[in-house]
Amino acid sequence: MDILESIGKTLGLDSLGKSLGLDWFKNAVPSFKKALDLATKNKDGNFLEKIGIFWTAFNAEKDKLDGEKKEIAGSTDEKVKATLAGITSKSESTDYSKINIPDGPSVVGGIKMRLKENKKNMVRLIESMFTERLKKHDKDLTDEQIRKIVIAALANSYGESRFNPEIGGDGGDSVGLFQLNKGGLGNGMYKAWQKELRTNPNAPDPRKDPVKNISKILDNVTGGLGRSLIASAKAGADIPKLIEIFVYKIENPAKPALDTQKRIGFAKDLFGEDLSSAPRMVATSAPAAAPVSKETGGKDLNFKIDLGGIKKGFCDIASGQKNWFFGSSSVVGTPKNMGGRLGVVSIGPNEFLKNLKDTWWNKIETAGVKMPQQIVITGIGQNGIGNSDASVKNNLDNYAKIKSFLEGKGTKVKFITIQPADTTGTYVAKFNTALKKQYGKDCIDATSATTESGGTRIADSYVRRKKDGSREGIHLNNDGRKLWNDIVLRELNEGQRTI
Repeated sequence: MDILESIGKTLGLDSLGKSLGLDWFKNAVPSFKKALDLATKNKDGNFLEKIGIFWTAFNAEKDKLDGEKKEIAGSTDEKVKATLAGITSKSESTDYSKINIPDGPSVVGGIKMRLKENKKNMVRLIESMFTERLKKHDKDLTDEQIRKIVIAALANSYGESRFNPEIGGDGGDSVGLFQLNKGGLGNGMYKAWQKELRTNPNAPDPRKDPVKNISKILDNVTGGLGRSLIASAKAGADIPKLIEIFVYKIENPAKPALDTQKRIGFAKDLFGEDLSSAPRMVATSAPAAAPVSKETGGKDLNFKIDLGGIKKGFCDIASGQKNWFFGSSSVVGTPKNMGGRLGVVSIGPNEFLKNLKDTWWNKIETAGVKMPQQIVITGIGQNGIGNSDASVKNNLDNYAKIKSFLEGKGTKVKFITIQPADTTGTYVAKFNTALKKQYGKDCIDATSATTESGGTRIADSYVRRKKDGSREGIHLNNDGRKLWNDIVLRELNEGQRTI
């Protein structure tokens, strides 16, 4: 198992065997050992780094599939219930028509994300119940403070269930709008349900009842660990801080820091970038914006890229995709579901532009692949930065040339800020600052949340580790990559989704 432990520590894992399954590794270990022996013989010092890049891409794809399976399971559960509606008694399921969901002014009218009507109803219900309970609980709470708490609750509910009152998670242990866990806040409800099942095998799980689910959360907000949420709101805390308190004190997920960042992002998805004050209650009758159409037709294109040494990559793009990601190893590790990809490990902006003009773009045009809405450039700047202001300027010049070339082909271009290497962090920070200033909304800041020391180094909690546990200092670890993906997707899809 020495080889497993070696690779596992390099990839930032306590045990690679535990992560993927020991049975799987009984067959995989001989192959890894043979590959490592060959790499050692050929003096390939980058073998473990390549394994790390593979693991980043593999893990991101795995996380996405797990999320999709959870959504599909919930959707399938709803469809099954609908099919059986004619067989089971109406008394055995929640009668949502009897739930008091008020009409009129609501924060729902200020939501920018496109929500289906049944999910808007859940938002109205959460808002109504929180507002009523909080006003009764503490008469000193202002309307503005209550709305801020409501936004924090909505961001957490969206993160937990996507406003689906019947969805289950954690292998079925957590259920409902706020994913009440049978071993946590939902313990009493779960035990009562198990007892009822002895005499009524068709008894519904009370945690799927949105009113009961919200009530249980409110019990904790007004009388449990969540009381600090109210105290902080009265003390002037902003929405991101209230979201953080809700995560740590009420929901208590496995990775609270990561989930806090995600849920702040969800709040921005729902209500816009400015979270300095709570959205006003507005009428909900305003027509929703027309959905963005998706281009269809055309062909797909896939080919491998080998520029010698470790500069290897691939192109995997298709017609009808909203985004194409072009760049270096950050593209290689980008999940396929985010869009088309053309990436080469360790390539800089100058070499990327040359190959794009000389070879790659001709293949794209010859294949007849239709253009995406936008092409996103990521990662390549890190490979062009040295310890000089001249390298910063050269990078910016090459980025401008790439943008000009691609816009000339009829597509929009966006840039993503680059992660700082420990050796060049000061100049990477200068480059990122200049990039954001020069391109404004066309530049996605994916580094502020993952870096420290003024953006000059990746934060300890997000940096990849070497075999000896020290900082690798160049790439994000799995948690960092998840956060990066979430930030980028949120920025690219803002106002475009209907759930």
